[in-house]
Amino acid sequence: MFDFLKKKPKVSGMAGTGGQHDSDDPPGLFQIEWQEFSSQPGSGKRAVRAWADAQPIFERFLTEPPASDAFVILAVSPQTYLQVARNHASDPPGSLILEHQVGSTDRHFTAAEPVTPALVADIAEAYLLDPDSIGKMCAWAKLDI
Repeated sequence: MFDFLKKKPKVSGMAGTGGQHDSDDPPGLFQIEWQEFSSQPGSGKRAVRAWADAQPIFERFLTEPPASDAFVILAVSPQTYLQVARNHASDPPGSLILEHQVGSTDRHFTAAEPVTPALVADIAEAYLLDPDSIGKMCAWAKLDI
């Protein structure tokens, strides 16, 4: 497992289900954070309100050849988020790690079965509409952190 999956995401100024609004951003915003895409290495962080804002980042992450430790985090608050990462380069192409956390590390879950890029995109889009809706979109296993 990647070290960054064990860390709490560094996010602030978000609001939404379970989030606290601590900035001048309007309520209802999610924070998206990403790192190390292959064709345009780097990282970024910005507020998003709808799938149209987040979709280009997820599409690039899910379709380009993987970079080491590449990830995307979609956060409602610092302790409530959805994150996806590439497995190691030695794993089969397209291997992904999908996790979500609700409020604290005591409620941290990982996809219990392999997930496809299409499923990850569907889950991310649903998460933006209602973070609670993703519980039935795939099998989740509690992860002790």
